[in-house]
Amino acid sequence: MKILAIDLGKYNSVACQLDISSNQPEYETIGTHRYYIEQLLTKTQPELVVMETCSITVWVHDLCMSLGYRVLVAN
Repeated sequence: MKILAIDLGKYNSVACQLDISSNQPEYETIGTHRYYIEQLLTKTQPELVVMETCSITVWVHDLCMSLGYRVLVAN
């Protein structure tokens, strides 16, 4: 299973991809913009996207869902 965790920030976000079979995390900093998040999702093809609730979580959640990804929002 591939999990993509995104630490959302106002201008930049940090993504951590974890493939549980290898247990090796991969980190990447991206701009917090629809284009960059969509590119990240296309590149990583995660089975689950995880993010913490914040002021911009709604549109990122909706973007992920519209592209067919499962999303978990933690409080």
